[in-house]
Amino acid sequence: GYTEQELREYKYTVYGNVITQMKVIVTVALKLRVQLELAENEPRARRIASVPAGGDSWTVAVAQDIQALWKDAGIQEVYALRDRKYHLNESAAYFFDNIDRFMAPDYVATNQDVLRSRVRTTGIVEALFEFDDMRLRMLDVGGQRSERRKWIHCFPERETQLLTNRGFLFLDEVEALVERDADGRVRDWRGLRVASYEPTTRRLV
Repeated sequence: GYTEQELREYKYTVYGNVITQMKVIVTVALKLRVQLELAENEPRARRIASVPAGGDSWTVAVAQDIQALWKDAGIQEVYALRDRKYHLNESAAYFFDNIDRFMAPDYVATNQDVLRSRVRTTGIVEALFEFDDMRLRMLDVGGQRSERRKWIHCFPERETQLLTNRGFLFLDEVEALVERDADGRVRDWRGLRVASYEPTTRRLV
């Protein structure tokens, strides 16, 4: 599990998830010219759209704007369009529903908050595990195309057994994905799924 100090520090990641996901929704709402239910939420939407992404932008005022917007019927209409018109993290509703708790001055992230948070991986993060007589080396690699060239350095010269775990949540996404379209992602994944490693050339083929 996480230490108390780690959970306290993780709150900024949670704040960043809340802000970033509402920024996505209001940006789509403004682009589609969706009418918000309450007139006072129009300036709130513009403020959130202009707030820099990330936990450092978190204030009580920002949290109150997000809380009010989440209750607005117009924002709910845009939220219902996720995965058809745009991409939204699957945990967005969880964060919006728990915003009262996040606003507390003594807020400390829970294990559930951490598990539901999204942090983009850049580079390679390594963790070692021992299970019975096995020693497992887990590598979390960035999935963006620009990060894939770094994967080859994870494989040593000696014989390597590779077990991959790939997220499947993107398979039913249709538009506005980071890598342009769902079909492109599926093709990329299928190509990587059948890849093999040649230790003599240190290449994935």
